[in-house]
Amino acid sequence: MGNAYLDLLKSKEQKDVKIAHSPRRQAMKDQKGMCAKCKKDLNPSFSKFILGPTGTYTVICSNCAVTIPKR
Repeated sequence: MGNAYLDLLKSKEQKDVKIAHSPRRQAMKDQKGMCAKCKKDLNPSFSKFILGPTGTYTVICSNCAVTIPKR
């Protein structure tokens, strides 16, 4: 007995299989691992995901997420 998912992938009728990603992971891929503001490399555990009004995510680094006011 085979797995139904694997059988579907191997079938001749179904060749176009789209892999689904979470919206946050897709945002990280779209930005190529760079911060949206400062364009530095992102660490996924220290980044902030901002949901925009259009329903898309923007990813910024921890330095851009926390602003310290100057005295």
